[in-house]
Amino acid sequence: MSPAPFRILCLLCALAAVLGACWASETGMMKVADPTIPNYSNNFYLYTFSRFEPLSLYASAAFFLGLCLYQTPMSKVGERMQRQLVSRRLPLYAAVAVLIFASLGRFYIHQNFDLCIDEYLNEFEAKILQHHQIVAEVPTQWVDDQNAMKVGYKIYHGNSSKGYWASGFLPVFAVLDYLFDSLDMGWALSPLLSGISLLLLAALARRAFPDDAGFAANIAVLLLACSPQFLIMAFTKFAWPAHLCGTLLWVWLFTHPKRIFFLLTPMVGIILIGLHQPQVHLLVAAPFIFRLVYTFQWRAMLWFGVWYLLGLWAWYQIYVMLRPTFNGQAVELANMGFPLLLSFFVTTCHAITLYAWMTPVLFPLILIAAMTWKTQPPLVQDSLLAATITFLFYISFPHLQGHGWGYRYMHSAYGLLALAGAGGAVALSRQYKDSLTVKAVLCSLLFSLVIQIPYRLYEVRTLVRPLARTWAYIAGRPCDFVIIQTSEFWYACDLIRNDPWLKQKPFIFDAERLTASQKSDLARRGRVLIIGANEVRPFGVTVSDPAKKPSDN
Repeated sequence: MSPAPFRILCLLCALAAVLGACWASETGMMKVADPTIPNYSNNFYLYTFSRFEPLSLYASAAFFLGLCLYQTPMSKVGERMQRQLVSRRLPLYAAVAVLIFASLGRFYIHQNFDLCIDEYLNEFEAKILQHHQIVAEVPTQWVDDQNAMKVGYKIYHGNSSKGYWASGFLPVFAVLDYLFDSLDMGWALSPLLSGISLLLLAALARRAFPDDAGFAANIAVLLLACSPQFLIMAFTKFAWPAHLCGTLLWVWLFTHPKRIFFLLTPMVGIILIGLHQPQVHLLVAAPFIFRLVYTFQWRAMLWFGVWYLLGLWAWYQIYVMLRPTFNGQAVELANMGFPLLLSFFVTTCHAITLYAWMTPVLFPLILIAAMTWKTQPPLVQDSLLAATITFLFYISFPHLQGHGWGYRYMHSAYGLLALAGAGGAVALSRQYKDSLTVKAVLCSLLFSLVIQIPYRLYEVRTLVRPLARTWAYIAGRPCDFVIIQTSEFWYACDLIRNDPWLKQKPFIFDAERLTASQKSDLARRGRVLIIGANEVRPFGVTVSDPAKKPSDN
């Protein structure tokens, strides 16, 4: 791999960034007239995509053009940094830095607020676990009103006199959250898992490239640690940082030379199936397990097959036992249809998002790893396949991801992408012996630290702070019941958040799901406060089309 093909790749990446920026700029015009797409003014993903991605992508295009023209010899400072790229301590330093940075970001950028209902439902389930139960009983007097008191993905089952509700997600991440909450350290869960992910990634890179162990490990760690998606997701209470860490732990066990660790791998896999959603782990595990088939390791395949079948059966039984409405509300993906134009539109948006939220040089390095497929070690080959399968699975459904930073559905495989990027870096450095690889990586890291990450921090704080302030206002009202006019301001439906046991007031209701008689009944039971656009406008919440300023409404 000579410098010329690498520079051609950079030019192609610059072109892709420009085309992606143009697509993002025109997203508002290109929305498909289809009832399965939520109203544009209420869709968090499309709004953030069209507002923030164009500038980010144009900046990435400028970076790639600059990288193509960069001919300056390595400076003394650069040479010292190059020597650090073989230091065994760098992954530890990076892990500690990410832990500290993400912990601070949780409070000062993300406002220590669970923005998405996925995050809220993890906390909801953790509060149920604090009572040493796995579902919460809805008090009898509120059974008839439960539909107006819950958000999407909260599962309710019962009859007119007795009912239960719980999170619609599998509970392992909620268990982790519960354990950390019991130590008053719930905020530290995702930062800690992200830091551990870097150490596991370094170990995998050393295992994959024993002849370039230090270089490969540190390149992989830096490519992951400086990707905005990795850092920003570490601020959140999504289960995705746990999926990322779990994936890397599973691969570390699977590829460990000691047989005992290999035999433990499917047991860890069973836990990962129940982490949040079952398909997440199965997608990344598939290429590694399939290798057992075409390398004729039949005893190992039987071992994995038995354990995984038992695990899937057990999780299914648990899910159906606790959430009998599962069969009646069958999986969302199965009911979504597959309109071709809509699928193409959503797929393109997600691919652009994935590209825009990684440190720039990672993408061409992944391409180099794919181009040098036959010379890559099996671990890198399987990692590339796992990431590809995950991406193809999720883009096969015309489903906008809603909340999330970057393309969160790929987060479980994000460490494997960084490992593949390290494989591309090693291939490039072996074919071209000067500091081309080091220059490209260092320039990319500098770009991420100076431009990408600050810009993403601004984006996150801009979007999270108004809703965090709104929720603080709603939760602090001195009344018995709050009825939110969810049709009047942006993403109000995500703020229908109640204590699982309905002991903490005020109780929150969705006005769109209450009948006139139910509203009258609430007025008889206690003091009611109705909150709409006028009440939340001072917090900066958008009250109609995000393209307009709040003052325009």
